[in-house]
Amino acid sequence: MDAPVGPRAIPGFVTELARRSGLPGEAIAAYPKADVHHPAVAAASLAAKVVRDAYVAFLRGRYGDFGWGYPGERRVREFLEDWLARYGGLPPICRTRWRSVARLRAGRFPL
Repeated sequence: MDAPVGPRAIPGFVTELARRSGLPGEAIAAYPKADVHHPAVAAASLAAKVVRDAYVAFLRGRYGDFGWGYPGERRVREFLEDWLARYGGLPPICRTRWRSVARLRAGRFPL
């Protein structure tokens, strides 16, 4: 798999993934830029992007345009600020562990 962390953090990432998944650590291979070097990883990455994009489109239809869902994205910040002002809370699709969401909840604008 393509490692979502830097090279020094890979062992900890693999250990945590093994713990959460129940797979033995030796069954998990994570490498930086694995999608460049391993065609199967590149194909899986492409398939995951297509599925994610379709799910984001579904969620937009249900909740409105929130951009692409990344915490640093201006459209996401505006969406969350507006939602909080309208409904007094955050939408159920919001990742509440983001620092930007914690700042929003604390009333420190902008996100």
